[in-house]
Amino acid sequence: MSVDDRIQNAVERRIVENPGDTDLLIYDNFGTIPAFKFIFNSSFWGTGFDFTGVGSKLSGGLLTFAATLISRRHVLSAEHTSITTGDVLYFIGSNGGYYSTTIINTESFGEDHEIGELDSDVPTNLIHYKVLPADFDEHLTYDATDFAGVSAPTVPTGLSGKPVVYLDRERKAKIGCHRIITDGAGLPPLVGTIIKYGTKYVDRQDYWELQIAGDSGSPHFCYIDGELVLLGCTFGVQTYNWISNQDIIDGINAAMLTVDSDGTGYQLTEYEFSETAPPPEFFPTQKHRMAVVGVGRPWIRSKFPDSSKDYAWRATTGLTYGQNRTLAADPGFIFTMPDNKPHFSVIENFPLFEMPINKPHFDVIEE
Repeated sequence: MSVDDRIQNAVERRIVENPGDTDLLIYDNFGTIPAFKFIFNSSFWGTGFDFTGVGSKLSGGLLTFAATLISRRHVLSAEHTSITTGDVLYFIGSNGGYYSTTIINTESFGEDHEIGELDSDVPTNLIHYKVLPADFDEHLTYDATDFAGVSAPTVPTGLSGKPVVYLDRERKAKIGCHRIITDGAGLPPLVGTIIKYGTKYVDRQDYWELQIAGDSGSPHFCYIDGELVLLGCTFGVQTYNWISNQDIIDGINAAMLTVDSDGTGYQLTEYEFSETAPPPEFFPTQKHRMAVVGVGRPWIRSKFPDSSKDYAWRATTGLTYGQNRTLAADPGFIFTMPDNKPHFSVIENFPLFEMPINKPHFDVIEE
């Protein structure tokens, strides 16, 4: 399978194989800083995507403009977002816990690119994203049929027609069709643009929304062989500040050195294409998640039927789906356990944990 087909299929599989998972929201409680942790939305369509490297600025008590890790010490955003020295960014880990860090230096470059230096290296469990190399056109092939039912680009690239996973201020993840990289016709040069898919991928239309005020700085990705590869950050309505031009890559690298007060020497990491297809990707669909019985970790929980004991417990406590049950008094349903103590759960679906079917295992409630 070609890399072009693998890019298309990675998104299409999540739509086709997750018919019950159509929500755009990654978290149930994003917007403010929670007392305990962020709760992953069990019906989010983009299962398996790693967004731990996407941070948000806290402004007026609300999380808003985004900045994305491009090294363990640097973030990329849009200059017009006013993310600046002294701002605190919040990143959400894979277990829903959050990490905060402060921007201590900034440098602007190119078409609305803002590079920020953080006060220290972020933990290794937060990902910093690779960027698409300037020679991406040598690895990707344009397919005009991807634009069936919509206006095809007059000057396409190999990225044209490929799905772009883009985020917004509410931390929704949406799907757009990459169209062109502008050449200055009505917009600044080298700005990436996305549109809503046409008739070839009509199922993707439900995953599209227009960008609005406050979305600026949010990242745009192409998902390639198991990795979210950064294309740029929201610049305007359905546009993003394109990275993958050699002059821009060199300029961002120079800006990273300019703000490098500790001499880390960090630079952009460019994605390396492989013509060899990796093993088939496994990701936990709603069907797999519903096979987990007991409390389990929030990210693999699903919405159980209203008649279940889980539902009765949540109704009693007032807690939302997926929230750690140790936050409230135990009304006697499921299990009773203190924080961070192991408990038994039963696996009814073997691929999720690669354990024998219906064998008990230990799972630990994470902080």
